[in-house]
Amino acid sequence: MLLAILSASAKGGRPIPINKVTLNRLMIPKEFKKEFYEGEEPNEGWYAFVNGLTGDGIEFKAILFDIWQLEKGVVATLRSGIDKKTARSLKNLRIVLSDVLKFSDPNPETDGEKVLCRFLWAEYTGWNWDKGNYSESNTIVNFLLKLSQSDVVRRNYHS
Repeated sequence: MLLAILSASAKGGRPIPINKVTLNRLMIPKEFKKEFYEGEEPNEGWYAFVNGLTGDGIEFKAILFDIWQLEKGVVATLRSGIDKKTARSLKNLRIVLSDVLKFSDPNPETDGEKVLCRFLWAEYTGWNWDKGNYSESNTIVNFLLKLSQSDVVRRNYHS
């Protein structure tokens, strides 16, 4: 998803170097927010990404595909016999991902692009339109990083 965000940002007039250092830095919510927060012009900050994202564009489709894959991975993990706490979190995550997929219709008459942009901003920055600032550790990105390092995943997928 991050590569598609950077690509759409470049199409919106704000190229950001795509390299391993940048990608690793932008996976940290504070750094992502710092990179994309400022901007009042169409080619600045998050506006550049939003303006470069079109419903029929490759970036929009790539992000939705990544979310779809993520949702399928959540389903597979739920079927693998995990603890109740992790299962509850994953069920909630699946609902969120399904809703994003359902409401991110590229039809110009809907606000699908806005739904997708709000989801991405919240997940990469730890900020939410409803809750305001909330813990960066509650982002899906952070949750999945922790899950991927857990014994549950190692036991089920790396053996």
